[in-house]
Amino acid sequence: MCIGWLSYNDFSSIFVPYWIRFYIAFPLCLATFFLGSIAGLQLGWRNTHGEADCFVDTGFYKYSRNPQYVLFAVCFIFLGIWVASAKALGLLALLSFWYLRAPFPEEKWLEQHYGEIYLDYKEKVPRYFGWSKNA
Repeated sequence: MCIGWLSYNDFSSIFVPYWIRFYIAFPLCLATFFLGSIAGLQLGWRNTHGEADCFVDTGFYKYSRNPQYVLFAVCFIFLGIWVASAKALGLLALLSFWYLRAPFPEEKWLEQHYGEIYLDYKEKVPRYFGWSKNA
């Protein structure tokens, strides 16, 4: 709510060219939000919310162990550029950092619940799209 309030009340408080805000940042914000939501649907409601429902390695999860986190982190940055608010962009950058750090403690839980299946998957699929597989 704080970011929403800041985005509304501090909208356009810093200069970002109109064409960057509305022709690049806004469409990419919507696209990454949409794709992150699809990744969430692919993983399933129960898995997304911390229950061991079933192991998923298809869809976006074929290319990244954490596509939701990556796509939403990028979405937040584009949102900050679109609203052109230094305060909102700062909070959104912190939120993006948090999203990109979140997978590290989750991996121990995944290893405990899925065992060898997850360890094999971890060897083959990068944490983030296209980055080192064990990063």
